[in-house]
Amino acid sequence: MGRWGTGLYDDDKAADLRQTIALIATIPASGDRLLEIVLMHEERPPELTDGDGCTFWLVIADQFERRGIRCDTVVERALMAIDAERDQRERATSYLGRLAKRLRSPRPERRRPRKPRPPAAVVTTGEIYAFPTMAGLPVATHVTSAADFDRRDFVPDGWGVIVIVDQGRAFEWIPWCAVASVSVDPSETPTLPGLLGGELLYHSQTNGATRCIPKPSELAEVSFQRVGTVTLDPSAARAVVARWPSETEAVQLGWRMRYAAFGRNTRFTLPTGPRLSTLVAQPLGICFNPGSRPR
Repeated sequence: MGRWGTGLYDDDKAADLRQTIALIATIPASGDRLLEIVLMHEERPPELTDGDGCTFWLVIADQFERRGIRCDTVVERALMAIDAERDQRERATSYLGRLAKRLRSPRPERRRPRKPRPPAAVVTTGEIYAFPTMAGLPVATHVTSAADFDRRDFVPDGWGVIVIVDQGRAFEWIPWCAVASVSVDPSETPTLPGLLGGELLYHSQTNGATRCIPKPSELAEVSFQRVGTVTLDPSAARAVVARWPSETEAVQLGWRMRYAAFGRNTRFTLPTGPRLSTLVAQPLGICFNPGSRPR
């Protein structure tokens, strides 16, 4: 991982920053405010004295210009970075020249809607989804081992379940949700209320329900199938939400729900939490989802 080429986005941090900007660009705010949001995730403002700092400003400038976002500070820093990059890196000067030309003559600033509406929430707190697994993992899960597989190699051999423990909006705009898996028998089709006795399974890096950025396309990509909805006790549910990442850090990471989705038969050793039933409000609140039994 790290840098694997001379292109602007041939770098892990640059690719992650591009993903972050894609998310925050939906916020109806000025370019100066969007820059502030990006800088919130930095321990210190990136300097132009090293390659990483130059890449940081070049990526922001490139993405802002492509999206019609105007920010004089970004343009100024990026043009300085271009001069520095020409001296310090082997990156193609033709690309830097084209970027400099774009920054000096940018496309028209994008128009803001008069009454902007925030993106619709993709999932709801208390919803439970089943998904097919292979070796305890959903299709297209990001794993770092020789066992990586994609949809072409995916042969389902079991089931997993996730529950939406909490939800909210970062910067009062971008929807996020906190996801935990539920330990269920992978050989049986998940149904309510049978899975309520399963323990929560957490991502090993978060040790709690993980804040993710849900996308409608992911429901189809992973074949997340809604089993039903339970009414959760707000205090009990929020107590199992991981402290990291925070809602703003979730935007930076851009984690998908699939990253927190595991079957009980996964090869990973995962932290566990309480039984799902202990989070359900009393009296027991369950809403079945007729006609959408996992298959």
